[in-house]
Amino acid sequence: MVSPLSTMEGPGFGGAPRRRSSTVAAPTGTVVLVFTEVQGSTRLWEQCSGGMRAALDIHDRVLRALLAEHGGYEVKTQGDSFMVAFPSAVEAVCWCLRTQQELLRAPWPEELLAEPDAAEELGPGGCVYRGLRVRMGVHLGEPECRLDAQTGEVDYFGRVVNVAARVASAGQGGQVLVSGMAWARVEGELEVLGRPRVHALGEYHLQGVEEAVSLVEVLPAALVGRRFEALRVQRVLRGHVPGETGELIGRQEELAELRRCFDSGARLVTLLGPGGMGKSRLATRFGNLELAARTWEGGVWMCELTDAATVGDICHAVGQALGVALTRSGEDSEPAERLGRALAGRGDVLLIVDNVEHVIQHLPATLGRWRALAPQARFLVTSRESLLLPEERVIDLEPLEVPEEGETCKELMAAAMRCGCSSSAPGRCAAASS
Repeated sequence: MVSPLSTMEGPGFGGAPRRRSSTVAAPTGTVVLVFTEVQGSTRLWEQCSGGMRAALDIHDRVLRALLAEHGGYEVKTQGDSFMVAFPSAVEAVCWCLRTQQELLRAPWPEELLAEPDAAEELGPGGCVYRGLRVRMGVHLGEPECRLDAQTGEVDYFGRVVNVAARVASAGQGGQVLVSGMAWARVEGELEVLGRPRVHALGEYHLQGVEEAVSLVEVLPAALVGRRFEALRVQRVLRGHVPGETGELIGRQEELAELRRCFDSGARLVTLLGPGGMGKSRLATRFGNLELAARTWEGGVWMCELTDAATVGDICHAVGQALGVALTRSGEDSEPAERLGRALAGRGDVLLIVDNVEHVIQHLPATLGRWRALAPQARFLVTSRESLLLPEERVIDLEPLEVPEEGETCKELMAAAMRCGCSSSAPGRCAAASS
């Protein structure tokens, strides 16, 4: 496995690791990792090596000054990059935000400030850049923790470390990126963080990481004037909903009601009605509208459970829809848990699950668990029965009014419009054929 610090930019002062013993104990279990990198350091070393020697010392002092206050453990440094571990996602993000502000006020050498990569820049509210521009990446998980018997220092290894390093590498100088999994632990604490500006950026392919990672940009309130170029990684096309056959006529009230439910914070909405009522068609229409609107940063995804009978079947269908592999070498977590973590990583995401009535008994162990693991995820299901899960909102679909014998084709079409059937095949309305 490649050391994550080998991806960092620039050789730094002498290329040698710089280490100061931490006064904070190394966290274990679920660990929040932060990687930092100086943008443009290679050019700065070539253009003003003397200024960079002094600047790197200032950079190190600024980053270390707040570590103990926020419970951060300095894992290691290499070149101009830091790897830091925290037991709390809130403290990790708070450290990043405060450090960005302190870097702006640091006493940088005039020789450094004369360089374009470190020059002072003003925004509408004042100075937004000054000195070294440091990008930061935050991610959490349960890395492998190893203690060096000789030095007594702790290091971390595994996929979580690699993802955290790649999150940092994806950003621009002065930018703080937080993975969706880490942000799920932070989003309710904006007051503690000083009410920063938060911008969900969507999902991205990170080099060497199999699954897409949802990224959130966080900036201190005082630095909202910063503007960044696009991330240095490829964005993922967000979502998949089956195409529609024919035009959906009617059901405008139900579509509007679905939108109102999710706008008001509903996390689980059930389209309820007997077979043939048009639940699947309405859910598909809503999914396509939401996908086109691009309002869900984590995407809109739809799966169908007609052939599912067990928890495993449900997880397989949902995993296929989301593009999530349910097995990986070295992981022994249950598929439902793995899907829940994948949903959490996508942040603000809508999952549409069609035809669940015959597997309702398995939903507490699947959909119920996903809601607990992924607090930003929302769910739209179609069913002939209510799920009876907490905070479920139900939308009852009204049946088609059956035309009387002798009614004209025009009247039949009007009936089709009332039930929301396809204009191309009104005669196939379930209510009319039942």
